[in-house]
Amino acid sequence: MPGPQFRLFLDSIVWAFKHTLRDIGDMGLTICTELLTNFSKSDANIANAFFKSYFISILQDIFFVLTSTSHKSGFKLQSTILSQMFGYVDSGLITGPLFDPATLPNPNISNQDYLREYVMNTLNQAFPHLQL
Repeated sequence: MPGPQFRLFLDSIVWAFKHTLRDIGDMGLTICTELLTNFSKSDANIANAFFKSYFISILQDIFFVLTSTSHKSGFKLQSTILSQMFGYVDSGLITGPLFDPATLPNPNISNQDYLREYVMNTLNQAFPHLQL
């Protein structure tokens, strides 16, 4: 599927899991789980290209619904997706970088360290009262 059409497909999934109607939100989260699972099982080159392009944006959108009071009913699926995504990084399943090495002070940082720093910074910005 060409890039712009795939982005539209992915945006539709995100729209669904951001929807405030429980059934639509749950359907979007379920489809997102299946999408991540299918890409994790695909050829490494395809999986790495997908995760490099979309991992962080999906993570941001999952954090959005996870912290929204309008999306409480999806907590279990939201948590499952986060666990799934963190597991892919921690296990080394994603072998390509999730970031553009040219934009970081340490271009040799591992995906595990990058994700840890990214999540820590995101949570610290969203919740400044938390201690690091």
